[in-house]
This record gives sequence, structure tokens and C-alpha cells, in this order.
Amino acid sequence: MLSYKDFKNQVFGKPYDIDRAYGAQCWDGYAKYAQYLGQPICHCNITGYVGDIYTQRKVNGILGFNTEVYYLNPGDIVTFKANADWTPYTHIAIYDSDAGNGFGWFLGQNQGGTPYAGGGSAFNLAKLPYAITDTYAFNPNALRDTSTNINKNLNEYGCDDILTVGSHVSSVPIKIGNQGLKTIGGDVCCYLAPLGGWYPISQVSEYDASDGRKDNYLANTNAKVFLDERIVQKLDIPGNRVLLDNGIWVNSTPLIEVKNGR
Repeated sequence: MLSYKDFKNQVFGKPYDIDRAYGAQCWDGYAKYAQYLGQPICHCNITGYVGDIYTQRKVNGILGFNTEVYYLNPGDIVTFKANADWTPYTHIAIYDSDAGNGFGWFLGQNQGGTPYAGGGSAFNLAKLPYAITDTYAFNPNALRDTSTNINKNLNEYGCDDILTVGSHVSSVPIKIGNQGLKTIGGDVCCYLAPLGGWYPISQVSEYDASDGRKDNYLANTNAKVFLDERIVQKLDIPGNRVLLDNGIWVNSTPLIEVKNGR
């Protein structure tokens, strides 16, 4: 069974130069983790910096092996915005634990560890502010072990699917309607009948290659999508609907709880 703790024990204090360029950079630390998880390594093909892994997440394949999450779990892959004080050229690391006062501990390379002769530095833990992380982190699918769910009423995320305020939700795969796309309030939307109406395509991910290719481009109405993670804000129990944190009311039946609410 793969685990973040096992990976941390394997690499802590050691440098890895996966691409044989510029030494033990943060990208190499991510690449070593991707190899451990058995998932393809994403590259920095736009700007040359690791921020590309996040900005190109809809097309670079990372969502085929990881789930976008708001709430950080140990082992999540986290990208950081460019910040003059902390991460001037963007950064990527692995979430370890909370450090309090708006900071977390992150496992990664080129973030103050033992210097490597070829450049960069070895794996270490660095204390970084949550404020400079990108909106979503990537929770590796390979780390979720559903065999430990003794309570068979729990779903694959260990949740009970009883939605409350604060529940984090995604959805089952949904085929987009044949109405095509429509711009509403500046957002390009697709029609998702099980949810009850139009929904921004920027907030969904493609489920499979039903429209010819899994590339997060909705080429035709054969496309199947699922909701990117949202948080329940209000409940309409008689109507079996919930208000998400993007201001959209949706039917609750297609939703899957990925983190229990309060």
C-alpha cells in the first residue's frame, strides 16, 4: 500500500535530479513523488516554471491521477503562486501537516534543505503560508484505500453522503445536454440536467474520452463531466437542493461528498 509517510521516509534529506538539469529543483521533488505514485510526470512547457503544472491542469493529465481538493490532506501535491517573499518563481511541494497561524509544513526540494552540488537542495520540510498556495491542491488517487472502510455505508472518500452545510462535494459523471454551450453572466456554461440546469464549464472536469478525447475540451454533447470540488453553503431539504459556494443552486442527488461537513 502506497503512503505519504512511506515516501517521506524514503526521500527525506536526499536530493534527486530527475531530468539531469539544474540539480535538485522543486520540480524534481514532485517528479520523484509522481514516480512513486505511478502517475505520469507533468512538465513546465509554457513558462518553464512549475506554476504551469497548475495553470495547465485541465490539459496536462494531472487530473487523471489526482482529485482537486480545497482542504489539504497529508500527501497532497500543492503548487504555489509566484510571491516575492516566499516563492518568486512559483513552487511545488507535498503537504505534510499544519503549522498553525496560517502556515503549513511542506515536504519538497529546493526550499532550504541540504544544498546539492548540481544546484537546488535535498528534500526537507519548509514552513510556508497557505495564502500563497493555488486554489486547489491535488489529492493522489493512489493514496485512497477504500478497503479500510469498515462501515459499508461510507463512500470511497470515507464520507456518509449526508449533505450538511460545509460538506465538500463533487458529482457522479454527467453527460452534458444537447443544448450546446451558453454564456451566462460572463461564464460559458453547459447544461447538466441531473443538476437542474446550466453550469460553468470552467468548474467541471472531463470524466472520460466520450467526446473523442479526454482533454477537458468539450468537443461535442457526448462529453461526460464531473463537478470540481465545491462547498455546500445552504440546504433546501424539501426541494432536495443545495447552494454551492459559487452561488449556484443544484439538485443534490448527483452529488458525492468528498469531505464531511459540520
